[in-house]
Amino acid sequence: MNRKRFLRKEIFLKLSNISCEERKRSSGLVCERIANGSLFKSAERIIFYDARRHELCLKPLVDISKSEGKGILWPRVVGEDLEFVACEKYEDLVPGAFGILTPPITMLGVSLKSSDLILIPGLAFDRRGVRLGSGKGFFDRALSRPTANQALRCGIGYEFQWLSWVPQEAWDLRVDTFISPDKTRKPENWR
Repeated sequence: MNRKRFLRKEIFLKLSNISCEERKRSSGLVCERIANGSLFKSAERIIFYDARRHELCLKPLVDISKSEGKGILWPRVVGEDLEFVACEKYEDLVPGAFGILTPPITMLGVSLKSSDLILIPGLAFDRRGVRLGSGKGFFDRALSRPTANQALRCGIGYEFQWLSWVPQEAWDLRVDTFISPDKTRKPENWR
């Protein structure tokens, strides 16, 4: 079994052992940590994700963003690509690829800019900022585009998802920061 597959299996096992109550508590803490941080305060638009069962839920942060007048964007899978779409109301999201809530296809995608903050789920992140996703590569492809390179990438997860090393392929994206319910971490200089 290759190293990435083994690591994914190991992290999924840990995530599956987290109770609903703990996930809810941890989601609240991570939202509070993000909302009080400088990345959030300086962002004009925030790119959220619809949390799958094992991911930290950021819905409380959507309400905070709305109250502060920040733009709210969501990823949407289109074929093999991921685009980002402005959608202010969580209630307007519809089931999309993989059962994940996304903006309806009638809403158009937008380009990312330097004032955007992208909140990215992952299975593991390392001290270099390398992210291990679920293996489909949607975020890696979307964020490798020149128009997306300026936006700040923030990995979201539990503290046990922050590792000393994650296997990396040439196309694997890196994050600028990692936020867990317990800490905010900056990867070591890697650029």
